[in-house]
Amino acid sequence: MPQTARTLFEKVFLILLVLILVVHVAFHLHPFIADKKMPWLVITPVFFTFSFLHACFVLGWRRAVAFLGITTVVTFSAEYIGTTTGLLFGSYTYNPVVGYLIFGEVPFTIPMAWFTMLYASYVVVNLAIDGRPVSRSRKLGRILWLSFVGALIMTAWDLTLDPYMVEFEKGWVWHDGGPYFGIPYSNFTGWVGVSFVVMFLYRLVELKVEQLPLGHINRWVVVMPVATYGLMSISDLAIGQPEATLLISPFAMGIPCLIAASRLIGWRVQKVKTGDT
Repeated sequence: MPQTARTLFEKVFLILLVLILVVHVAFHLHPFIADKKMPWLVITPVFFTFSFLHACFVLGWRRAVAFLGITTVVTFSAEYIGTTTGLLFGSYTYNPVVGYLIFGEVPFTIPMAWFTMLYASYVVVNLAIDGRPVSRSRKLGRILWLSFVGALIMTAWDLTLDPYMVEFEKGWVWHDGGPYFGIPYSNFTGWVGVSFVVMFLYRLVELKVEQLPLGHINRWVVVMPVATYGLMSISDLAIGQPEATLLISPFAMGIPCLIAASRLIGWRVQKVKTGDT
């Protein structure tokens, strides 16, 4: 990619990251929505756009499209099965507050949210375990382990998100309730399972599709998805609802984020073949 295009990509990253920060700060300091609900129809597309462009820059467009395609198909299918049958996650129904319902069941923003957090979790687990933003392991056992730990890191987000979305946002309703803030345990086992399937399938793609980043990958670029994961944790703390979840986010999300950040400090930038033309 020409230098001018790379610079443009980096500027877009910065603009989107600043926009994400502005939305969060504006909401927490001076809620601009009358009912004090998070503006999910703004935040989700912005985070998604940022994450997909970042994936294109770091992984190359082929890997990024594969990651997005696998995520969309697997997560939408899982959510549709879940809302219509009660399998995988438990019996629940979405409300339109989080977006237009596709087939009357799943909001269009849900696969976007899945991709955003799966990509961030993918980078975090790569840094935490392998010490680099993109794993180079080709051993099946290692791939399975990275996929499983990545699924746990991904699910940690839902420990604070789901209680808030159910109790305060009314984004979805659990019909049979459950022991965790009215949420069934099956929701979290479902999250782990679906996240694992997406990450495992994508990592198999990595064995066949070469990484062709669109530009130079440095610490400033790599830290962005880690910051995205961290912003989600900070947002949960700032919202603080239900109050008991204030103790969950710093440990469930904070620990893997800090480990990834510490590994990034010691990461040596290595040249990766780029898709220059």
